[in-house]
Amino acid sequence: SEHDGDNEDWPDADEGEDALDPQTWSEERKSAGKRIFVLTPEGEALQVYHTDNSIHQMCVFGRKLIATVCPWTPRQGELIALKGI
Repeated sequence: SEHDGDNEDWPDADEGEDALDPQTWSEERKSAGKRIFVLTPEGEALQVYHTDNSIHQMCVFGRKLIATVCPWTPRQGELIALKGI
């Protein structure tokens, strides 16, 4: 079906945003999926990690959060160790 620009398939879109046109997206929407928030069990923020790449995997190793961050596939990425509690 043809997209008519009324955001029927994107109900939480802000005014002027088009789901198929990233040029119209807000900065907040563009940064979705590009941040990792490391929190204590009480919800206190220990670290916010920002990336321009994709976050592919995360796991806990000991008391640290480990993530795979990469531009295309996990094989090309890097492992990052984030703060632990």
